[in-house]
Amino acid sequence: MKQKVFISYSWSSPKHEEWVINLAERLMSDGIEVIIDKWDLKEGHDIFDFMESMVKSPEINKVLVILDKTYSEKADSRSGGVGTETQIISPNVYKNASQEKFLPIVTERDDEGNAFIPTYLDGRKYIDLSSNEHFEENYEKLLRNIYQRPSFQKPKVGTAPKYLFEETPKSFKTSQILRTFDYQIDKHPKRINSIIRDFLEAFYKNLKDFKIEFVGRDNMGIGKQICDNIHEYTELRNDFLDFVDKLTKLEIEFDFDIIINFLEKLPLLENPDESMSSWSQFEFDNFRIINHEMLIYLVATNSWRMYYIPLTFLKTDTTTIIVNQKLLMNCIGILIQLINITKKLTLKISLVQWQI
Repeated sequence: MKQKVFISYSWSSPKHEEWVINLAERLMSDGIEVIIDKWDLKEGHDIFDFMESMVKSPEINKVLVILDKTYSEKADSRSGGVGTETQIISPNVYKNASQEKFLPIVTERDDEGNAFIPTYLDGRKYIDLSSNEHFEENYEKLLRNIYQRPSFQKPKVGTAPKYLFEETPKSFKTSQILRTFDYQIDKHPKRINSIIRDFLEAFYKNLKDFKIEFVGRDNMGIGKQICDNIHEYTELRNDFLDFVDKLTKLEIEFDFDIIINFLEKLPLLENPDESMSSWSQFEFDNFRIINHEMLIYLVATNSWRMYYIPLTFLKTDTTTIIVNQKLLMNCIGILIQLINITKKLTLKISLVQWQI
């Protein structure tokens, strides 16, 4: 794309004017059309109109403001042609904080190394062409700025990492109890009943939080919510299994009635509480599945065979459906369909094979 610039500078000295012309010629050789008074302002032209048109013209991509000591002094005092240009340029700079059309180019510094910059350009990022040592490097920066081809291209915005939006595993109090279980039993074995009671109460409280608020009433949608709910429950389930495993390996006697009382509470989760005026049977199917699964795990623990485990909380007329992980969704969908069709049929799933 063709670029066009206007050079604003001060006639500070013949040497400085020659420097500006050399810069203009080099820019022309690098494909940039340069408008400068020595080439384009003819006798009879209106000087003020020429300057104003260069500053405001949409055809001018950049106004290169060549800064030296004389330019800065005249700009601040608003004297001479520089003062006139300053009066035209400064309102355009001040009204737009992100103005990129006016590009300061430093060509001279004071004895302390400070660049000569007029007040209206103070704080603006500039290109430094005052040093022969770094001239070529900074001249390239000037070209890149004019052509809008920066050395460091801003990359396109990508997509956020998927793991940021994955569900964070829930933290349960049961996990905290498990972490200190061995230490507590070793140091305070007489606290065994309290520890068991604390764990089972925390487990039951956490389990109640898995009550599903169903969205919609379509069979597959309900089935998916139940499936997702049971999947989310697995961390809590694993805490329960670890706890059972620890109990079966203990050589300390404990009050087994605590376990019985806990098991007798589980059926309460399969039925509506008193605050519910209306409900559907499927709303508690996740707890029915969870309870059946817990029974299977308990029975599968050999060490528990020596104890009497009350099964009354699972006694019911059931239709047993053998499922695996892949068929779980379909089985739950079939379950809901049968309930909706019969209205009076209570169908429960006994999971004899469950892997999540």
